[in-house]
Amino acid sequence: MALPDLHAFTHSTEAVVQDAPLEEYLPTFVVDDEVLVLEGIPADVDHREALQRHALGQGWDKRVFLFGVLSSKSTITTGRYDPHGSTFMTLERTATGCVTSPAETPNWWWLGSNNRWRGP
Repeated sequence: MALPDLHAFTHSTEAVVQDAPLEEYLPTFVVDDEVLVLEGIPADVDHREALQRHALGQGWDKRVFLFGVLSSKSTITTGRYDPHGSTFMTLERTATGCVTSPAETPNWWWLGSNNRWRGP
């Protein structure tokens, strides 16, 4: 099974969180034909960091996958990781609904940049 494109994944993510509090959204991956949710992240670990550490630990830095992670109180960042160049979108919850848009590489994203962990 081929991965969905990033737009389709982002809109699927929007449907999942439509009636749920965003703070409950857990880092999510689509790898091959599986949707995986990263659970059990310690309270003192940033989900953006945990997502990248997990992907690196699984060896996914050498393959293509999709992901979603809560990147602020009102925003989920989705992405299509590719070792040769990644693309990103944001899904922002506003007072009138959700807005999706393409995004630049987030300043917290390090996977694929020589895979250097930031932080402890």
